[in-house]
Amino acid sequence: MLVRVPPDYVLRQTWPSLVDFLTKLGGISPVPGGYVSSWYRDVEANRRANGHPHSSHRVGLAVDYVCDSKWHPELIEQGRALGLIVVRYATHLHFQALPAGGAIAQFPHLFA
Repeated sequence: MLVRVPPDYVLRQTWPSLVDFLTKLGGISPVPGGYVSSWYRDVEANRRANGHPHSSHRVGLAVDYVCDSKWHPELIEQGRALGLIVVRYATHLHFQALPAGGAIAQFPHLFA
């Protein structure tokens, strides 16, 4: 699976928030067989993933992590302890830096 990196114009505008987010993600212990399935999504990729139009994926401040569900409780605890918002889905864990609506509130010009 190809994981998209945010384009330059997004990186330039979100850099401090992005560095903080990625630093926090780095504090989560990797698990055997786990992988990031989604990071940055442009409008079309977000639509294909059935993502919310104001998803933090649109500005690179969210990742989806796929792993055996036996690791979910531990990873959820680690993510929350680092100040991340963690949502458990049937197929993956979703980690994001900002609360719901936070990405569009902080970076409205990137959703125009």
